[in-house]
Amino acid sequence: MFKKVIFGLSAAAIMCSISGCGDSAAEITMENVERISKTSALSDAGLMSFQQNLAQCNKDNSCQSKAIYEMYESAFSEAGFSQIETAIKYKEKTEELAKMTPTMNSQKLLINWGQALIGVYSCLDNSSCKEWLLETGRVSESDLGKLTPSA
Repeated sequence: MFKKVIFGLSAAAIMCSISGCGDSAAEITMENVERISKTSALSDAGLMSFQQNLAQCNKDNSCQSKAIYEMYESAFSEAGFSQIETAIKYKEKTEELAKMTPTMNSQKLLINWGQALIGVYSCLDNSSCKEWLLETGRVSESDLGKLTPSA
């Protein structure tokens, strides 16, 4: 069932996954989150395709989580970034900003990036999807440790 979602990926995202682009974390800036939001994966046509693919999942939460992850992975890759590495950097940024007095700009930044990283978090919250991330090499055990909230 999930393979149909993969066919909805843009040609740029497929080439990125083959050629290895998108290996680095995005700097946590408004410019980069806007760059990701302007990719073809998040365009009207890309979102319509995603909705069609998501409908094929019916009520399968694992399939839905994988579909969301793949859509955002496509967007991050097209923009030249790694979704997982950026999620790690985002976690570090939230910990850094938590030590400071919040500003409207810092809150806006964190909210926008939290939305852009929903693919990672929805997949990590679903045990079957998390296993899929590990089995397919999209995330390592080390990365999981970095993404887990600090005690």
